[in-house]
Amino acid sequence: MSTTYYPIVGVHTGLGPGPEIPSRVEADEFFDSPKYLTQRHLFYLAMAHFQNMNHDEKTSYFQIAGIHGLPHLPWDAPGVYHKQYCEHHTIMFGSWHRPYLALVEQRLHEIMVNEIIPEFKAEDQPALKDAAAHFRLPYWDWAQQKKRIVKGEEKLVYDVPLIVKGTTVKVPNRNGGMDDIPNPLNSFIAKGPMGEYGITSLQLSGDDQRYEAAPFDRARATSRNAPDPTQDPKVFRDFVTKGLQNNNMVSDNLMAPEWSWDDQNPNIPQHLSLKQTVTRLLSKNYYSSFAEFVTTIFKDDQDAKLFLSLEAIHNNIHGFTGGAYGHMGHVPVAAFDPIFWLHHANVDRLMAIWQALNKDAWWKSFDVLNRAGKVIKTVTPQDDLAPFRRNEKGEYHNADTSRYTTTFGYVYPETQSWKYASDEEYEDAIRTALDVLYGSAPAKNQLAIGYADIVINVAFPRFLFNGVPFSVHILLEGQEVGRVENFSFVPGKAPDGTVACENCAVQQEVDVILTNQVFLTHELVNAVPNGEKALNSLDKDAIANYLKEHLSWEVVMRTGLVIPRGDQSIAAVDVYPIVGRRELIPVHEYVPGHSNAPIFGEAPPPQPVTEVLEISPDHLLDVKVHWNEDGTLKVHTDLNDLSKATTFALGNWSTYKRLF
Repeated sequence: MSTTYYPIVGVHTGLGPGPEIPSRVEADEFFDSPKYLTQRHLFYLAMAHFQNMNHDEKTSYFQIAGIHGLPHLPWDAPGVYHKQYCEHHTIMFGSWHRPYLALVEQRLHEIMVNEIIPEFKAEDQPALKDAAAHFRLPYWDWAQQKKRIVKGEEKLVYDVPLIVKGTTVKVPNRNGGMDDIPNPLNSFIAKGPMGEYGITSLQLSGDDQRYEAAPFDRARATSRNAPDPTQDPKVFRDFVTKGLQNNNMVSDNLMAPEWSWDDQNPNIPQHLSLKQTVTRLLSKNYYSSFAEFVTTIFKDDQDAKLFLSLEAIHNNIHGFTGGAYGHMGHVPVAAFDPIFWLHHANVDRLMAIWQALNKDAWWKSFDVLNRAGKVIKTVTPQDDLAPFRRNEKGEYHNADTSRYTTTFGYVYPETQSWKYASDEEYEDAIRTALDVLYGSAPAKNQLAIGYADIVINVAFPRFLFNGVPFSVHILLEGQEVGRVENFSFVPGKAPDGTVACENCAVQQEVDVILTNQVFLTHELVNAVPNGEKALNSLDKDAIANYLKEHLSWEVVMRTGLVIPRGDQSIAAVDVYPIVGRRELIPVHEYVPGHSNAPIFGEAPPPQPVTEVLEISPDHLLDVKVHWNEDGTLKVHTDLNDLSKATTFALGNWSTYKRLF
């Protein structure tokens, strides 16, 4: 008896001219631009069809979302009983999610071509087919601030994509008119309570705390940062029937906490946290190892500077978006919320950009160690990425076969390599694009030369509360200035009593440690608690003395329960400051090799910068400069005036050391 597998090959239509490959685009651009109107209509229609398929069909939305966790069903694996496919907190994290996204993109394209377009009149089909050929999954760039109307004024804020906000959308019908349908990107609505299809409630409290759980088994629809549905009958009714989408809370969570800002200085950029994380992640000479870049798991002899990772940022976004009673906040049900796909497309984009900037930085093997440092498992890029098959013979994708996005038929705006004549031009173009999106570019004729960089490192066991998700909040003078999320869950058993998540079992056995970071330089420089500046210099002694007195932290469960600092259950949480120096290279847009820099002065210098004057190693400088005819800079500094200080995403990173 032959077995038919579902090969995940991606979408390979809309190619050309020449080497051109269709690009995934940012979700707000996809929503706003007339260029994507027909694609957008097809996306709505295909996603609605996808979600409405019978939940027991292998290629249905329900079954494919379930690959990420519950209901622990095998996928494209005949003869295999209940299984959870989980590659979190491993070096496979980014590689595993790439074919997962390609699977969804492929299914949407198949539905467009085979189910949606044939329903339209013959004369309308060519334009629809062309739009479907070029369709690729949009991504949600959560680190890029969006233009939104706030209290009657247009402001730049972090926010969810516009495409997920409306409860209904207009789509064309075969008669040339427009129909209103429920927005399939706003939420997924199942055919009945999801408990009927194997979804369970998920634990929100540690075993030694009052038991609380999110009742996802009772819900038909996905929610996003919903209030506690167990406290109000009306809230519960809405939660289980149509879902609750608290997108404003998501936006608030994405914004860096406002801690004693100097509101009198309009030159100080605010809410830099997400931009800073992406800037660091993709900075030149910051990460040299793919393992350090991609996963949040603690590595032996890990550089203290590198507690951040792609997965750590990803974890934060899940927690910020889902909260306690939203599906995105919980690994086993996260993929049921349609925003999951837009979020992970951006995670994939950041990995693709890093790969383009570090094209030779791949990996050969990765050891999983137990508590004694003994190797208990070694993984390689040839290991299977189950359940994703790459051909009809049933061979699985692996990290090597998933290394490049072009394998699956897509690129990103920053990774269109065919536009450039050399690798150097390509890298310069990527860094220019990143500086436009995330760089804290100084005003004309201002340049930061160097500054002390203060970072809070956070490390904790993933299974601190048997896997229950929680967050670590960083406080200055009792006020939150940042937090990191433990995106985890309590591993369950399959109905036959076997381990549902083998990867989780291994990590629980070795008591895996996860790492993350919160950045404090901007907060400390611009903080004015009680009307007085927190710091008047950024030398190490001043920083250490201030933080010893004012820095604290707390562990908070998703329900809001704060675990007392003296509680033995959180003794393994480690929070400490590190400090290093950023050496910011003064460059000009036209200096060779540095096209990412903002323009200073009216004309490019005739040669690279060779001299910078009056630089202090212990201060963040607000430097006014102009170009000399010989290509050097004339610098005017005010070394001790921090009231106008800003930080910039350029330059090199020094060694970082623990302060105390």
